[in-house]
Amino acid sequence: MMHEGTLPQEINMRRMFFLIIPRIIIVTFFLGITIFIDIKKQAFAIPQITINFFYFIAAATYLFSAIYILLFKFGKNIKKNIYLQIAGDIAIVTSLIFMFGNTQVDYSLFYTLIIIYSVIFLGRRGGGIVASISSFFYALLLYFEFYKLMPFVSFIKSDYELGAANAFTNVMVRIISFYVLAFLVSFIVEREKKAMSLLEEKESAFNQLDLLFRS
Repeated sequence: MMHEGTLPQEINMRRMFFLIIPRIIIVTFFLGITIFIDIKKQAFAIPQITINFFYFIAAATYLFSAIYILLFKFGKNIKKNIYLQIAGDIAIVTSLIFMFGNTQVDYSLFYTLIIIYSVIFLGRRGGGIVASISSFFYALLLYFEFYKLMPFVSFIKSDYELGAANAFTNVMVRIISFYVLAFLVSFIVEREKKAMSLLEEKESAFNQLDLLFRS
């Protein structure tokens, strides 16, 4: 029998593999863009500190991914691996928003990806906890941005000022979207879990009938 909000071990192992590999592919793609911009920096009005920070993020992601792969290969506890991946991804996304703000590029969208896979692996409760953590960090970062307590390295020159009304609306919309997303994904995952459980029961009943007819 499957536990509530979780999927069979084999499926989780497969999904974890497909969670680690795309992360490496995506960061490699962005690393390639960063290297290209670094080489052609005369043609781009991007500060060197921005480029260096993306190098740091890429290196951190590769390091974390290597740890995830080792745990995936030699470890048997899927949840510990997932907890580590969630913590690492939240740290990286939070660092991006802290460094660059969230006005020119909406890095908070990466929080939604973390919420989605946390629900898939940890169920509704796990997704709700991750949504709460993401909401806390996003609200805290927007508070820092509003009071200009962040370094905010800009990609392009902009005169945009984050007003109090915009900041409040931004926080509320994002927090609500985090929780709604966690609920919707958990609903889909639970439906899938129930369908798989029903399929297993029918398969078991069919096997019993088959044995009965053979005997």
